[in-house]
Amino acid sequence: LAGGAVWGSVFGRYPLDSLKSTVQVVACEFKRNLAISGAAVALASSSVGVIHDTIFTGNAASDSGGAMHVSMMTSVTIEDSGFTSNTAADSGGAMAVTAQACVTILGARFERNRASGLGGAALRVSAAQVELFANAFSANTADQGGGGVILWDGSLKPIVRMACVHGWFAIA
Repeated sequence: LAGGAVWGSVFGRYPLDSLKSTVQVVACEFKRNLAISGAAVALASSSVGVIHDTIFTGNAASDSGGAMHVSMMTSVTIEDSGFTSNTAADSGGAMAVTAQACVTILGARFERNRASGLGGAALRVSAAQVELFANAFSANTADQGGGGVILWDGSLKPIVRMACVHGWFAIA
């Protein structure tokens, strides 16, 4: 139901501190995957992820995180990757980051992603930490609720450095 192509998670009776699921994705392409959440990749429950030089195109989630959903104390670094034409029926057209997850995104491109519900065409950040460095956002669309680029809620504010934003909008 989550992670149409890749799902990383830790479940069991052991303390989460003792187990970690590690996912490394390098020079891959995820195209036209479908899932309820995180249509291409979903990482949860103390997973650790590294995504480098990877393209996410045309993935669709019937809930949130069109291409990716990162949640539940998971740490992910995304570098030099692209998110294009991904959709979510609710929020986070390209990516949803929730539930105490920590995501760092460096040198990524977010283009033509769409969220039909709550908003956050490129990113939905809820009760999580996101750091953005030298990323480009272009022509992302949120149908309602705002957040043509980022829909944020919670006490941890996103950290944004050197972002280039062009041609994004939200319909209220």
